[in-house]
Amino acid sequence: MRGVAEMFGFKEPVRSPSFTIVNRYPVENSTVKRILHVDFYRLDDPSEIVPLALEEEVGRPDTVTFIEWPEKAEGRISEASQYIVFVADGDTRTITLLVPPRD
Repeated sequence: MRGVAEMFGFKEPVRSPSFTIVNRYPVENSTVKRILHVDFYRLDDPSEIVPLALEEEVGRPDTVTFIEWPEKAEGRISEASQYIVFVADGDTRTITLLVPPRD
């Protein structure tokens, strides 16, 4: 996240959202105005998403959203247009970009 936030011009320290569930980073970029970093790992029930007001931000064209553990949301957030899957195995890491076909 730190590298992505810096790439979009965010200058402050980037924190892990593990205890806050979501961090919002305002950025000054020609097309991206904010980055959302969401971590649903500690989510006990999908209804806990409602107070976060993510439905107003996820999917906006000026917002880049990274969601860890999205399966814990059980469909309560809009579908992503692209997925980045990180798999760590010992000293190696595989990063895959999944783009669903367009209709």
